[in-house]
Amino acid sequence: SLKISSEKINNPFLVDLLARVVDLHYTSRDGYTLVLQHPRGFISRISGMGRVIVAAGMDLCMGDAMGFGPGKSRRQGSVTLRLWHNGTPLRPADYIRQPNQK
Repeated sequence: SLKISSEKINNPFLVDLLARVVDLHYTSRDGYTLVLQHPRGFISRISGMGRVIVAAGMDLCMGDAMGFGPGKSRRQGSVTLRLWHNGTPLRPADYIRQPNQK
């Protein structure tokens, strides 16, 4: 998994690849969790979001906003990304470019 700091709480989290929102749920412990299905067998799970602006079933394009960080009310100030390819867990940092990374 990859923890993404939420220092900039008001900045939106953006989609890196084409995706369909296949699941969206909320728990008091993890905040909002999104499960996205991407082309070529990739699935991503983003948990810890404080606010989402998408719904289950929506198709998203690269650059679309999904939601915002955990907000000030959550103790854990990060969002966690998990990634799979055809059911095999992957290390997200090998596939996702972080801000300020070339």
